[in-house]
Amino acid sequence: MKLHYFILSFILLGGLLAKEKNILVLGYWPPTNAIVQDFSNDAALNPGGWKGKNWQNLGYDIYSFFPTFPKGVKGENGRGEGNLEVDYQDTSRDFWKVVERIKPHAIIAFGLGRGPWEIEFNARNLAVENWRKDYLIPQFPLTKPDVTRADNFTLHSTLPVAKIAEKVNAADLGFKAWVDWQGDPGRFLCEYMAYHVMWYQSLHRNGKDACLAAGFIHVGGEVDVTSGKKALEITLQETIAHIKAKHKKTQSLLEILQQQQQKKIYVTCVEDHEVLQKLLPTTEKGVFYRYLGKNLQNLNGQSSRFFTSDANATFTGQYLNGVEVYAINVEHEQKIPYVDLKLGRSLLDD
Repeated sequence: MKLHYFILSFILLGGLLAKEKNILVLGYWPPTNAIVQDFSNDAALNPGGWKGKNWQNLGYDIYSFFPTFPKGVKGENGRGEGNLEVDYQDTSRDFWKVVERIKPHAIIAFGLGRGPWEIEFNARNLAVENWRKDYLIPQFPLTKPDVTRADNFTLHSTLPVAKIAEKVNAADLGFKAWVDWQGDPGRFLCEYMAYHVMWYQSLHRNGKDACLAAGFIHVGGEVDVTSGKKALEITLQETIAHIKAKHKKTQSLLEILQQQQQKKIYVTCVEDHEVLQKLLPTTEKGVFYRYLGKNLQNLNGQSSRFFTSDANATFTGQYLNGVEVYAINVEHEQKIPYVDLKLGRSLLDD
């Protein structure tokens, strides 16, 4: 049954996804699977037809994935069937398959909780022994989600959480939306999923297919599906407005180089461009960026990291796709070639 869901879903997705701007919506236990159902393009799961194409003419296609619970949620039946079963191994495997195919610009995940519309701000990278048991052996993750991060490392939602809560409450749907700024999503599959979506966003925050927002919302069991769908619409509207605003400020390094036809880049922590102009020969024209989080005056010229916003960029020596990269050492008033170029998180901060 599970294989059927994935094959059918991916056949229906076809080869169009790479050309579209997509948003991914994920459900878990009821009522969240029913709330996101309209955005499934699988006719077996959504007989009413997919409603996600260029949703509300806002320029984004919405896709949803969720498990079903034909035998209820008690006991082992709580694992569910199909995509994203309530199981650590299954959820992680399905999640990475879906995001690789869809390349979402935003992810909104839902799960059953105290709600009523609890917008989680935090998700933790818990050690294996700190997760609660799921339904089938192995009942725990085989590793913590991100083995490169410390135990309990916390990621945060990048959804417009306060705005979502404000707008959902203004709609007077009969339940309260709120942001859980200090708490956690609960050490079970909901927190596991919450960490996955925030983790994906942190890894793909830049570039052509940047994921600009991701987060998790706990929905209370008392929320009826109709009202939940209205709250989901509001959540999507606010998220799309948010990522559109962010997208206007986001360009890849290579896009900037193409626009300005530059062959050299100078990276500096100095904000005063008059100082830079004194340091650089008048015949050399560069693109100036402020190096994030580092003071270049302290660099010795032997090793430093260059943060690029283009995940597809390739590095050879001190060149980035054929463009020579320099840092400016203001203290000694000399140019220092970057000799240790590594892919990082962000370049733009001008």
